[in-house]
Amino acid sequence: MSKILVTPLSAVPEVIRTHRPSHLVTLLSPEHMIETPAGFPAERHLRLGVNDVVDVEAGDHPPARQHIEALLAFTRAWPAEDPILVHCWAGISRSMASAYTILCDRLGPGSEIAAARAIRDRAAHAYPNALLVQHADDLLGRQGRMVDAIRSIGAGKMVAEGELVEFPPGGIVSAQTELVVSIGLSAAIVSVADERPCVLTVHHPGGGEDALPFGPFDPLNHRTLESGLRKWVGEQTLLDLGYAEQLYTFGDRGRHVPAQGEGARVVSVGYLALTRQAGALQAPDAAWSDWYRYFPWEDFRDARPAVIDRVIAPALRQFVKAAANSEIAELRRERARLCFGFEGLAWDEEKVLERYELLYEAGLVQEAVRDGRKPSLAKLPPTLGTGMTFDHRRILATAIARLRGKMKYRPVVFEVMPPAFTLLELQRTVEAISGIRLHKQNFRRLMEDQGLVEGTGKFSTQARGRPAELFRFRREVLRERPAPGVRMVTRARG
Repeated sequence: MSKILVTPLSAVPEVIRTHRPSHLVTLLSPEHMIETPAGFPAERHLRLGVNDVVDVEAGDHPPARQHIEALLAFTRAWPAEDPILVHCWAGISRSMASAYTILCDRLGPGSEIAAARAIRDRAAHAYPNALLVQHADDLLGRQGRMVDAIRSIGAGKMVAEGELVEFPPGGIVSAQTELVVSIGLSAAIVSVADERPCVLTVHHPGGGEDALPFGPFDPLNHRTLESGLRKWVGEQTLLDLGYAEQLYTFGDRGRHVPAQGEGARVVSVGYLALTRQAGALQAPDAAWSDWYRYFPWEDFRDARPAVIDRVIAPALRQFVKAAANSEIAELRRERARLCFGFEGLAWDEEKVLERYELLYEAGLVQEAVRDGRKPSLAKLPPTLGTGMTFDHRRILATAIARLRGKMKYRPVVFEVMPPAFTLLELQRTVEAISGIRLHKQNFRRLMEDQGLVEGTGKFSTQARGRPAELFRFRREVLRERPAPGVRMVTRARG
């Protein structure tokens, strides 16, 4: 395939002479629109009368859907045997947005980051018109990925006029040949101590945000993904992992935008690991962090968190009102209702990821603002939780949801319990993880009926009050029935 050439108006005659493009796209204000250059076939010249504006004022001719429709129809008829020349007045904004649209259309879904990086790598001055990109994103069905990718490359270098740029050298190439895929390994290591559900976090040099232990998978030195994970966790936290299960593969484009020149797309395999806290952590950069620090709306143990009604509910109502049409508005309203238990619905403690993703889409968490989304509030209050590096808060949300759901049908909660414990300690641990209070007598009766625990014949030595009997996990239950989990006695109300 041949090249996409981008140039300012002043260079058009020379570029036509030296590069002999077969097709020409002109994007100029209607009052500055040019005639087809002498000797160039008029049927191969697309002229779009459009101003380079984003904030539209009276009298403007702003970028519109029909401009992108015309551009796509014209460029899809381009056989790509010879170059296509795209220009605007300065070769910076309208022409760069059009070149980006052509690249994304030719490369297909999933190419948005690669095409945006091609724009920035080859044109430091490029500043693609945001309205043209938005209309292209909508028409191509990219669900905001084109917009996010262009935001991720930032504003271009300030120049009065651009220079000739070719995309890409040697022709349009596939996204696969432009990118290298790097596999990362991330772990949400969970424990419970003093009725606090905790996740192990590490501080990485050069990054101020909290992070989960993570590192690259080395196919030469790591026999399996899990062995690679255990090696990284051991090096970063000096902790020996016990129970671990694979959560999910996080591969969305933009989840970890590499620095310029790195070129690798990071696909992260997330893991949930459970352990008991035994003394102080040996690694100086590791710490146990209360997971409700990142998700304060998830803890219903004492009462419905005030942040839901004071901050989240009003902000989500604005998110619903800002929808493009009534159908999208109704979908948003129903999601908010189901996720946060509005209008009298019961609170579902397992919808941790759904709640976080809704807040992300609404621009109510730090990661959304960092990734280029417009915030719903002028200033995000600290009551909306602490952000994490890359998409680690999303990985943690997935881990919490998995654990809350799994402990109902598998006895995984005992992985964070000491060998001997009282029934109240077990109940408080289940409550800490689930974020809801349980009925004490019903919980005790269920533990006995389900055969999950057995008495040790010993009693706790408490500073005050009657000594409580110590119990241990009864492992025989794993052979006796297929789903020996901790049944939830009550659910918090929304």
